[in-house]
Amino acid sequence: MADETGGGIRIGRLRWQVTLQRRQQQPTPGSGGITETPIRPQIIHADIQSTSDMTWWGSAQSDTPITHVIHIRWLDFPDNTLAVVRTTARLDGTTRTETFRIRKVSELGGRKRFVRLLCQIENAI
Repeated sequence: MADETGGGIRIGRLRWQVTLQRRQQQPTPGSGGITETPIRPQIIHADIQSTSDMTWWGSAQSDTPITHVIHIRWLDFPDNTLAVVRTTARLDGTTRTETFRIRKVSELGGRKRFVRLLCQIENAI
């Protein structure tokens, strides 16, 4: 488990090779939709953990839907225009691609070693 000082995160725990990419949105000609184009993808290593703590009031979710906590090596403050993309191989030979939207960023213990990203899973294909 990670603590606020970053002492619980080690390089060996960053086992997932993921892509950190900026998303540029453009209107789709003629259809009125939006097309996202990934810009400057960067391959990094990350520790991805799912969370189960969400706040519900009645039957509606009342806070920002944080579904995963992702730890990465320190970067110069990633913002919410970035997406974390993880691709894994299934047993049948196909791939599963998960896209995580960054909701909140914090440095662990105020040191430039690791960054904690609170993310929401956007899709899993």
